[in-house]
Amino acid sequence: MSLLGTVGFGEGHGCKLLLQTHDKMGNACRTGGARVECDCTQGDVESEPTDNEDGTYSLVWRSEQSGT
Repeated sequence: MSLLGTVGFGEGHGCKLLLQTHDKMGNACRTGGARVECDCTQGDVESEPTDNEDGTYSLVWRSEQSGT
């Protein structure tokens, strides 16, 4: 899997991923509130998870440099 995005820290920039959470039985969650974190080992990358309150989370990574 590869993520593609636009370089920069502004709104609409970055690599984005929609994460669907599931319970222990594999059923898709329909409410938010889970403890979701996203991170990057590169020091110049900002990461941000957003709870969409429907069992999905929008994960975004932003940087001023392109790379893998």
